[in-house]
Amino acid sequence: MRYRHLVPDRHQKQSDLYCHDFLVHQPWHRPFKFIELANGDIRQFEVSAFCKIVHNGTLTPMLVRQSETPVEYEAVLLVGKLLFESKRVQKYLTLHKAYECLEPNRDLTLSAVRHALAHAESSLTRPKTRNALIKLFGSASIDFNNHRHVRVFYQQFGRLLIKTDKLLFARLMQILPSTFGIPSGFTLLHDWQVER
Repeated sequence: MRYRHLVPDRHQKQSDLYCHDFLVHQPWHRPFKFIELANGDIRQFEVSAFCKIVHNGTLTPMLVRQSETPVEYEAVLLVGKLLFESKRVQKYLTLHKAYECLEPNRDLTLSAVRHALAHAESSLTRPKTRNALIKLFGSASIDFNNHRHVRVFYQQFGRLLIKTDKLLFARLMQILPSTFGIPSGFTLLHDWQVER
């Protein structure tokens, strides 16, 4: 499971990541708008994000239209982008953006970590944010040279992964009737794969 590789093995149990069965799979970080038919013909369709969801016991491919479901479209692309990020700070920030798309009442602790990663400690003036960080790390900043801070960071990252997966799956299930699948034998193509 590619999501689990985002958190080192030694930190997975602290966030229950090791036992979470992911429901959204293979999100792609770039949108699609062309499909190649079985006979080789290429057709254009609405700009859409791609992923697969666990539905009726199988992985079901979905195309999430930008025009009809822009929030879910953005969230799928962000989760797909997450899988291509190489820096742990950027991974958390990207994942939190997807979480923000899906959750209006955000978890204070998860958002406090995002604030600590994105802002200077002196600019963290909200008492609730500072208190959440101090409770987690013992300070309002995250020190990646401190093993305890690294452990707590990955614990929160794992929690954020699980929450975002569940939220995205729930939203995708709600919009399932307005999305469209990919018929067998068809291939999705990006712009650069289509001759103009």
